Amino acid sequence: MHIAVNPTGEGNTVTLLEASEEGRLEEVRLLLQSGAAVNQTNYFLNTPLIKASKNNHVDVVRFLIEKNADVNQASKKGATPLWVASTEGHFKVMQLLLVNDALVNQADFASQTPLNRASEKGHHQGVQLLLANDAFVDQADKDGQTPLYVASKAHHYKVARLLLANDASIDTKTNKGFTPLWVASQKGNLKMVKLLLSNRATVDAENENDATPLFIASQKGHLQTVMFLIFNGASVNKPNKNGYTPLSIASSNGHTNVVELLLTEGAIVDKESNNKGTPLLIASNKGHVGVVKLLLEENALISKTAKDGETSLHRASLHGHIEVVQVLLDNGAEVNLADRTGKTPLYFASLHYFRDLSEKVVKLLIDKRANVDQEDIDGITPLQAARMKENNEIVRILLDSKPSHATSRQELRKRLYPLVEARVPTRADTITSTLLVKLDDDEVLHLLESSQALNAQIAQAIAELHEYEAGENERGSDERRERERQAHIAVVEANDALERQEAKVAELKRKLQASLSRAAKAAAPPKPYTARQEPPRSKKAEKKQARRDKRTTKYESMEAQLEHEVHTSEEQRALRADAFDMRQLVIQAEADARKARERLEAAKKLKADMSAEYEAAVHVVPPRSTLSDIIGNALDNLDKNGNVIRGAQSSP
Repeated sequence: MHIAVNPTGEGNTVTLLEASEEGRLEEVRLLLQSGAAVNQTNYFLNTPLIKASKNNHVDVVRFLIEKNADVNQASKKGATPLWVASTEGHFKVMQLLLVNDALVNQADFASQTPLNRASEKGHHQGVQLLLANDAFVDQADKDGQTPLYVASKAHHYKVARLLLANDASIDTKTNKGFTPLWVASQKGNLKMVKLLLSNRATVDAENENDATPLFIASQKGHLQTVMFLIFNGASVNKPNKNGYTPLSIASSNGHTNVVELLLTEGAIVDKESNNKGTPLLIASNKGHVGVVKLLLEENALISKTAKDGETSLHRASLHGHIEVVQVLLDNGAEVNLADRTGKTPLYFASLHYFRDLSEKVVKLLIDKRANVDQEDIDGITPLQAARMKENNEIVRILLDSKPSHATSRQELRKRLYPLVEARVPTRADTITSTLLVKLDDDEVLHLLESSQALNAQIAQAIAELHEYEAGENERGSDERRERERQAHIAVVEANDALERQEAKVAELKRKLQASLSRAAKAAAPPKPYTARQEPPRSKKAEKKQARRDKRTTKYESMEAQLEHEVHTSEEQRALRADAFDMRQLVIQAEADARKARERLEAAKKLKADMSAEYEAAVHVVPPRSTLSDIIGNALDNLDKNGNVIRGAQSSP
């Protein structure tokens, strides 16, 4: 067998690196005999021994070591043959390397030792072998993670137990202050937590943010882990740097079972954080109704405020949490209690951040006698706030909540509409609605009594509408433009389809007519031959006429025979069949044309509906017709011959 030696790995010949990686021992032997360098490397500085160790080729590893391969030569990232074998868990390769003086604590460029890698991957046998060969049990990587930490993080119970049996430090922290118990609590690994606590891990060890294992377990909602930590003496009220306690963070994340357990174990129900308030405030803000009920059952102060003076009802109202608002009101929350800026829960709900939910909250607060006219420190009421935000539905609800307001409002509309119509006939309805939403009852009554004030308000309303229209026409609504574009495309496509279908119908009709003509012509009996009446001629002419008559008789007999053959032949039946098929095609084409016309009408109706919908949405009349609209309307009123259709409306 002849193997080409290629120490550098260039070209298409087999290299020692390739043969070692694939475990081809015979080729490795021949390559070395041919002079290949046993410690040659590739771009990543991987040696044949590293390749063979990674892929568990024990015989190749043994042979390379016998040929004086360097067992501690590292790759570009600092990985030695023992490092890669420990990562992959190749126990026999690890044995061979260690027997041949591989450095057991040689780390890669991330400061990870073979023991660290084996512990992270859960290779119990490999860990045992490395420890038996004096591996440093507490050697940390660049992030401060020890073998015990990475084993606890990756749920490798047997490896962690083995490391602890070899005196691993149980409370060594990472660079961010995480201990093995902290990360096990974060993962909710109860079995690992029990192992670490049974080996006297510090139950309240804090990370860099002062968060304890109980805090992180409460945040993640690991109920059994929380229970076991408390049973082992974890402090239920120990806050982190932001003042959050385990109860606060569990309330924030809606872990009802954990909240219930913490309350049972003595958690302070009204412990405040640095900026978010009590657990009740936090849970109300997030909308966790189950947690809110539990906290209220433990007598949480419902009127407790945050630093800005907001109560739980303020926050629930602001975020549209209707169920939480209902629970708080049922438990005695003060509906008109204001924060430091004078804003009430109804004010926050009137901002209408959550649409339908906010409307429901507004109705519920009004049902509980919320003051619609209560002003904040700037003199703004919930009604005025809703008007500033242009929340018309909230404005209507607030207006209708006033005593006898609905009835009085209808009466005011009946009295105001004729006056507006007399001044602005084309926009009376829009301007009347605008004035009723914008003004209160007293202001409307003043308009009814003062023509000058009414004229001023109408002029202002018209100016606002014109300004809005101008702005709308200038910037346009992307959604409206897109819908109009789609409608226009639909109309054009429908028109094109109709034209194609009508052309198809016309062509089929032409073909049908031609087919029917051919069939009729074939079915018609041949015309009898009529000889020309000529004046008497000479004998020569008579002879010629006799010959012609003879031919005529012959032709008549031939035509009669041909007529019989045509009426009974397959060709005639085929012509009739073709005519029938053509008739069916015409019928189908006409049906398709009707459908195309219906689609065209539907597209036109859709476009008209969208225009009407847009006009209704902005409460304005359509803009004046453009020249193209006038021409289009005029064309619609003409028939195919260019005559005006009777009853058609003239273009404006």
